[in-house]
Amino acid sequence: MASITAMIGMANMSAYCASKAGLVQLTKVMALEFIKYNIQVNALCPGYFLTPMNQKFFESEIGQKVVQKTIPMNRLGRVEELKGTAIYPASAATNFMTGSCLVIDGGQTIW
Repeated sequence: MASITAMIGMANMSAYCASKAGLVQLTKVMALEFIKYNIQVNALCPGYFLTPMNQKFFESEIGQKVVQKTIPMNRLGRVEELKGTAIYPASAATNFMTGSCLVIDGGQTIW
């Protein structure tokens, strides 16, 4: 599980962004290293999803402005919306996919 912060920088989150970018690179390297064993390695890169940890922030006026300014779909993701995307890489539909990063962000990385 990586994050869109692997692809976009966010102020005051240097360690988090660097660690997620590292996971994306690790996904690519592991995909190369494990391909000889027919093991595929892919990552999910979610954007903002409503969780108990961030609920208070996103319910605030500032949090709502962040959503409106940064997410083209103008809402947070719901955790249940990750389920299908999380199952997808484990399915036969991805037999020819490895080293990929699936972005689930309501369009946030479009800008």
